[in-house]
Amino acid sequence: ESEEVSPLGRDLLVNALDLRRRVVRDIMTPRGQVVFLNIEESFEDNVKKALASRHTRFPLCRGHLDNTIGLIHIKELVPLMRDPNPDLLRIKRELMPVPEMMSLEKLLSLFLSKHAHLAIVVDEFGGTVGMVTLEDVLEELVGDIQDEFDTEKEEFREINENEFTVDGALALYELRDLAGIELESADVSTIGGYVTHLLGHLPKQGEQVQIGNYLVTISQSDGRSVQQLHFRKLDDAAAKKSDAARL
Repeated sequence: ESEEVSPLGRDLLVNALDLRRRVVRDIMTPRGQVVFLNIEESFEDNVKKALASRHTRFPLCRGHLDNTIGLIHIKELVPLMRDPNPDLLRIKRELMPVPEMMSLEKLLSLFLSKHAHLAIVVDEFGGTVGMVTLEDVLEELVGDIQDEFDTEKEEFREINENEFTVDGALALYELRDLAGIELESADVSTIGGYVTHLLGHLPKQGEQVQIGNYLVTISQSDGRSVQQLHFRKLDDAAAKKSDAARL
């Protein structure tokens, strides 16, 4: 006698299959948001940075992220504070690099086989483009994993049937799942990156671009990246008029 699969079970099966077609770039923390420790800075400054971030694992670098030399765990950093001559190199662990286009299925297998929780993400030229964790992959299977330090981040908010706002870091596949908007790009993986690519320059707050039958406004930007976008659905006449104006 067969048993009916629960909704949670179905979700897990679908998400597990999705791991084959999604890649590291889809879920990584981008380079500009990675908190790392630097042996060219004082030990005290590194400790302050680590404690302020509330993370547990950090890439250890020599100067910048393209020169990553290991991984530091907070549980080994704190005891080192009592050492009269603290040296981060004494407690560093191996930090593995992974290509940005590796499938999440392979990444999960690698994390489990290496008993690792964090990897640095590199592009085809070997440059660092971000960081990815085991938790990032597991969240693709079971949803967001919140701890006591996490703050709730609203990535998608529906205003009405024709309007919604999204976080600039929302992945293109998530936009498809949430709003039914199918966008594909070999160059970018987030909606903020997609809009920046369309504009062809660093985005400014208030700028607008049409995507399909939506007018998209950059509602928040720091001048380097898109923080939030507002989508408003156009009627057919307005969409055609806007298309004609761009020709």
